[in-house]
This record gives sequence, C-alpha cells and structure tokens, in this order.
Amino acid sequence: MVSMPSLQYLVFKNEKKFGFVIVSTDVINKISEYRQINGTKNESGGILLGYRREPHIEIVSFTTPSDEDIQSPIAFIRKEKSHQIDSDNKWLKSNKQIDYVGEWHTHPQTTAIPSIIDKTNWGKKFAGQKDKKMIGIILGMKNDWYGEICSKPISKLIRID
Repeated sequence: MVSMPSLQYLVFKNEKKFGFVIVSTDVINKISEYRQINGTKNESGGILLGYRREPHIEIVSFTTPSDEDIQSPIAFIRKEKSHQIDSDNKWLKSNKQIDYVGEWHTHPQTTAIPSIIDKTNWGKKFAGQKDKKMIGIILGMKNDWYGEICSKPISKLIRID
C-alpha cells in the first residue's frame, strides 16, 4: 500500500452565501512568516492563487513580496510586475488551472481588520468583478481576518472546525 501525505486545510464559510473557502495550512504557515509580531517588520503582502470549483475556492499558493513592492511598518503597496510573472508561471505549471483568487497582506495590529484604505482599494480593484468571488487574508500580530473582498459590503468569512 502506498502512503500518501495528508493535506491540511482550514475551511471558511460566508454566512450569507453558499460555498466554502478552503485554505492550505501550508499557505497559512508560509505567509505567517511575514507576520509583524514585534513591530519591527514592514507590512508585506502578495496575491492568492488557487482553484475555482464553483461555488468553492481552494487556495493552494501565493506570491511573496518583491524588491519592487513598497513596504513600511504601516503600509504595503504591491507592484504588479513580479507578482504577475510569478502567478503566470504557476498558472502555466498547473495546466492553466490555478487562478488569481485574492490578496493577502499583514497589519501591525493584534487583531487584523480591513482598513479604510483596504476597503477603498478592493472596491476600485474589483468593481468589475461582482460575480467573481475574491478572497482577502490579513495577518494580524496574533489574530487574522479572512473575508470575501469583492462583495458589497465586504463579508467576513467564518472558520468551520
């Protein structure tokens, strides 16, 4: 008998809509390395990549900050070029199955919540994608926020154990 590695996932649900958001714990563990635990790190971020299995989303990969991005202790501005190259490479390696499914970034607060800047930027960026679910993950120093960021209003996702 062949032994297969077990995959670990966190599962989230929007209380108002049908469908689950499934996030690989490998993704969570790796982006958690950018968490601003002691206040000395700059904000970081990238894009989330995964599979759209309507009405569900499975997040399996992400991009990491690049030298082109603008980072400070209280702001992160993602520059498209390096993230686009990385996501295109992952898309090709997946036989064009992996898709851009959202964004992640850190916040220098104990419990992360979307800022007015986050909400404004998401509103502008995803204005034309109302029928396409997009996910946001914000890592706080201790507690994270998961949400559907292209809905109006933005909807917090609830973890299902």
